[in-house]
Amino acid sequence: MGDLVLVTAIGALRERRPLIIEHDGVPYTILLKDGRIEAYINICPHQDKVFKPRLKDECLICPFHDVAFDVHSGKVVDSNGKTVRAGLPKAEVLVRDGWICLVTNERHRSLLEQAWARKKERGARKRKWSWTSLFGLGGKKNGDR
Repeated sequence: MGDLVLVTAIGALRERRPLIIEHDGVPYTILLKDGRIEAYINICPHQDKVFKPRLKDECLICPFHDVAFDVHSGKVVDSNGKTVRAGLPKAEVLVRDGWICLVTNERHRSLLEQAWARKKERGARKRKWSWTSLFGLGGKKNGDR
């Protein structure tokens, strides 16, 4: 088991109102739905973006491309036509003496770092061309021949 992070009193968590927190740079959503407490790491697997989900029906929705994830499993319910390689990563929560605790571990930080690396790699691939280089525009400064 990882570290326990005290989040909030059980009575402060409201049904269908996601609580967004960050611990050690990792963003989490904690949600009470149908009497169950669920926790996820807020990294959308579609484009590895950190996001603040909104709740709609039985789904957490990524606001960037409207990808929908099941509130109880984190699995993709509607990819909205996007390629989504996985569901939302779950995090463990415990209730101790009336308090909600998040169980964090190094895997959570590692997932965030992997997402950043994939995002950086995609950005590097996109920067290999530009309109100016494609058409031979720019690139020469005064005095260059």
